[in-house]
Amino acid sequence: LENVASGDLTSRLKIDSTDEFGSISSALNTAISVAQQNVEALALRNRDSRMLLDAVEQGFFTIDIDGVMSEERSGAVDRMLGTPKPGMKLVEFLEQFDKNVASWLELCLEDLFAGVMPLEVTIDQLPKRFQLDSRTFSLGFTPVTFEGKLCKLAVVISDITPQVTSEKLEAQPVSYTHLTL
Repeated sequence: LENVASGDLTSRLKIDSTDEFGSISSALNTAISVAQQNVEALALRNRDSRMLLDAVEQGFFTIDIDGVMSEERSGAVDRMLGTPKPGMKLVEFLEQFDKNVASWLELCLEDLFAGVMPLEVTIDQLPKRFQLDSRTFSLGFTPVTFEGKLCKLAVVISDITPQVTSEKLEAQPVSYTHLTL
């Protein structure tokens, strides 16, 4: 039982008797076996979730009411922007790339989590883009509520450089030169 308590779910009780201790031992062994199956199933689900998060091209993570980024995030965050330090706030992370966006985000997050204005209004005022060298990234925010109260914010970061480049090209005036037929 001490082995199980220390995390070894392969251990089983070995009490061979037909009395009360034998019944308790059998019930505990069944419970340990079920717990082992649940832990193994959870490990598989976590592995599958990690594979999915690492396969997508968008950065996904959450921030808490203090603005701290979750450790759980898609691999795209690390690939696109680098790995945030554990316990790092989103504002601090974005400051490395765009100080103006980080400052605006800090002000908006304070209002958002304080509940000063309606949630939709405050979220709409959050920054939508930031620059890093020649690349442009979009920022998307979705509220995560628990029992009707905002507890986290889901953040999605996408590299939209190809779209921005295309928009710039389409916005340029077209120059027609003399055409010969």
